[in-house]
Amino acid sequence: MNSLLHKIPFIRLFLPFVLGIFLSILLDINQELHLYLLSCYFILLLFYFILKKSKQNVYNLFFALLLNFFLFAVGIESCYLRNALNETAHYSNQNLTRKTLISGFICDIPQIKEKSIKVKLKINLYKEDNQWKSCSGYVYAYFPRDSKGLLVGKTIVCKNKLTLISEPKNPYEFNYKKYLYYKNIYHQLFLREKDFVVESRISGLPFTEYPLLLKEHLLSILKENNLSDDKLAVTSALLLGYDDEISSELLGAYSRTGTLHVLSVSGLHVGVLFMILNFIIRLPNKRFFVVLKTGIIFCCIWFYALLTGFSPSVVRSATMFSFILIGTAINKKGNIYNTLLASAFIILLFDPFLLIDVGFQLSYLAVGGIVFFYPYVSNWIVSEHKIINVIWKTTAVSISAQIITLPLTLYYFGQFPSLFFIANLLVIPLSYVVMFGSMILVCVSKIKIVAFVFSTIVSWSVIAMNESTLFLDRFKFVNISDVNTSLLEMILFFAITLLITDFFINKRYWSIMTASVIVCFFIGVSISQLFFVKEDKVIVFHAKDFSCVDFYSNKTCNSVITETVITETKFLTPKQNRIKQGIRKINEIKLVNGFYCATRSGKKFGILTGDSLINYQVADLGLDYLLLSNNPYLKGIEQLKLKTLIVDGSNNYKTIRYIQNKKLPNVWLTKDRGAFVLMN
Repeated sequence: MNSLLHKIPFIRLFLPFVLGIFLSILLDINQELHLYLLSCYFILLLFYFILKKSKQNVYNLFFALLLNFFLFAVGIESCYLRNALNETAHYSNQNLTRKTLISGFICDIPQIKEKSIKVKLKINLYKEDNQWKSCSGYVYAYFPRDSKGLLVGKTIVCKNKLTLISEPKNPYEFNYKKYLYYKNIYHQLFLREKDFVVESRISGLPFTEYPLLLKEHLLSILKENNLSDDKLAVTSALLLGYDDEISSELLGAYSRTGTLHVLSVSGLHVGVLFMILNFIIRLPNKRFFVVLKTGIIFCCIWFYALLTGFSPSVVRSATMFSFILIGTAINKKGNIYNTLLASAFIILLFDPFLLIDVGFQLSYLAVGGIVFFYPYVSNWIVSEHKIINVIWKTTAVSISAQIITLPLTLYYFGQFPSLFFIANLLVIPLSYVVMFGSMILVCVSKIKIVAFVFSTIVSWSVIAMNESTLFLDRFKFVNISDVNTSLLEMILFFAITLLITDFFINKRYWSIMTASVIVCFFIGVSISQLFFVKEDKVIVFHAKDFSCVDFYSNKTCNSVITETVITETKFLTPKQNRIKQGIRKINEIKLVNGFYCATRSGKKFGILTGDSLINYQVADLGLDYLLLSNNPYLKGIEQLKLKTLIVDGSNNYKTIRYIQNKKLPNVWLTKDRGAFVLMN
């Protein structure tokens, strides 16, 4: 441990700072506790000055304690200051009513959805007593799909129809509310045509928003040069970081083949730009020219970040490589791990909530993995043939990144693409062609003949990328998927990786013995869950437009579905539940119209979907639970004696209103209370 701290001294500063952020997020530290911690710090500071003339060893110890507490407090303070709810000017702290008019401007490129247009609004004014007053805050607004004039910088004046973003309705469902909370977005607006007015672009658009105007302009250039559908979507993702228009099928294929990082403008693209510029710019190895080269590359990296509209992932990567660049220029023998930690420290200081961002975690782990493992992995194969060495070194970069990010990938995504090294060999070189080809395309777009040549090159390169990805995605059977990994298992997996690495590098046998013990523990837990943990459960999921009910029994799932075709996106929540429950066998029952009855642990459960209650002798069945699905005819519903009547999200407002007017006892509305879960 001492040798690690000696080699990477910045870790002493980084760990207490990150601990402060982590505890602040975990405990959701309020203002009172925040002030209490600051008071403790000033008390310690007072003791420090009192002990300043005491013995040297006591003084040094107290100084170290004070420094660590200070960095810990800085982590907490950064979270407190970053939380927009603590700002007096935030719109949530104003006296807004339903009659209040609010005004804001579009601060990101609108996303066209199936039934609406999703827009990020920055609220800056509200009307009170016939006067416009200043406020601040971000919201997501949903406009009718045929709305016109929704462009970056346009002012929107609308009625105050702010609604809180809802909690997840199903177990193990992605917590979209918490995800947006850490991005300082707490409310959303659902607007009809008569609820808003689109005005001209605001004259005082903040400087930070102008890159988005450039991003919007570049996107229009790509559209004007014969790029459309998936070709446009992939090109705009690579060049601008705008991936909102990629089809779910194609996005899933890139994810399952381990090449999704290619579509996210991040460390890969900034790193490639960094290496190419470093290779092209050849200047004498003198201080003036070293500073000049550093300045040129620095400006190019941040200009590229400007082209992407300063998307968070690009800013993160540009900051990281800027630190590497400056650190190398100042001291060529500097430790790159210190440089990485310093860049992470600065980024987290301005946005501490990035600590729990998956992209942030994967980016830094991947770069750290490449720096550490690449020298070892690249030496596994050394050939006399240059092309083989080039191919292997490219593969070695992917393997080095995957070694350290595998536990995190399994934890967050439950999958590991076994063919990632083949997919990356094909996709990454093509992505370079697309990225730099599209850069040239936007520069020569006014010269039609040249633009046509480069748009053709970009189009065929994207087609080759997509087709090769879709082809490899057909070999799903070789992938590790649907893996249920807990937080503890992820931590132990990291420990195993580090211990095995230590054994191969330092030949410490206690490392491999410890890793073996952890592996045996893994196997023991898995066996106990397989044979001894048996749980019967019924889950009625909350879903729109269809119903899904899972009956779990002895690791088997009988699933009743009221729709003939279920897309992967719609079926994601039931799938996640089955993975978490360790389900090994699934029997699907399609019930488009009619009645279904099942008994679990002596309790009768009925499902009525899209049919009339009077067509079945439901009252004679002695049901304990009845699910109403797809707006059935409900005459006689009040005569049933049920423990619980369940109404899921497949029913429309009219059906739900009818049931509420009946004032029946024990009604469970999934749109209000979430999924209905019945344990044995």
